[in-house]
Amino acid sequence: MALLLSLAGIPVSAPADTFVGHCRQRLPLMAPEGRGCNGPVPEMIERALRYAGHTVTWHPYPWARSLHMARHGGLDILPMHSLDAKRRTFLLPILYGHRVRTIAYFAHVGSDVEVDAFDDLRRYRVGALRDSFYSNEFNNAVGLDVFHATHNDQLRTMLAYDRLDVAVTSNIHEIEQFRQDKNLRQLAYVEYFVNDRYFSIPKHSEKAVYYDQIVHQIDLMRGRGEIDAIFRNYGVVPPRQDVGPHPTLIRDSDKPSASPGPGKSSQ
Repeated sequence: MALLLSLAGIPVSAPADTFVGHCRQRLPLMAPEGRGCNGPVPEMIERALRYAGHTVTWHPYPWARSLHMARHGGLDILPMHSLDAKRRTFLLPILYGHRVRTIAYFAHVGSDVEVDAFDDLRRYRVGALRDSFYSNEFNNAVGLDVFHATHNDQLRTMLAYDRLDVAVTSNIHEIEQFRQDKNLRQLAYVEYFVNDRYFSIPKHSEKAVYYDQIVHQIDLMRGRGEIDAIFRNYGVVPPRQDVGPHPTLIRDSDKPSASPGPGKSSQ
């Protein structure tokens, strides 16, 4: 039995540790539920940690607060995010696939707002989630009048009461809730691009010593189709896996020292 578990990539013994993970509402991929976190993304993370001999406790936090704690401590798992140069400075990222990102803009049904090209946004006040990445075009734009909200519900309410002209969203930021809101209409301009998907262990976390173990387990799960099966079990299209093995994102000098443990990649 031990040999079979070892061949499957599941360690037969490992020092058990409990990770602190943050959960936020990003239906249908993730949402707080009781004292846990429900959805394909948290289940994927829970399995990878379990295969490496660990567990996770989930705590509901808004995204901006989670990012702050990832920079300064108090967090071990930051689930489901994109990666840019700034985030690389304080995160150890774990790639689990990629998606085509759809960036869309919404306005109140009774407004005369029209956005046919990105530069049209400069005429309006635009709502976005605080510290969220939408696209390079949006996040790096200069001269936009942007209001930052904590939740998508706040953005939709402000649109309905004409306190915002436009709100940006994406298929990672609950776009279907905007499309189903009868008070809103989608504008003409839409952006598409391929977006790699990650969860991370912050560099300040004491659990960062397990980074290679978790990367290895996620690579095994990707290779045997387990991540696809998890997402399909929730009725969610899985992220694409035609991205090869986990890329070398972290220099050895950036990683904390760790003793090799069961499940750690030797590559």
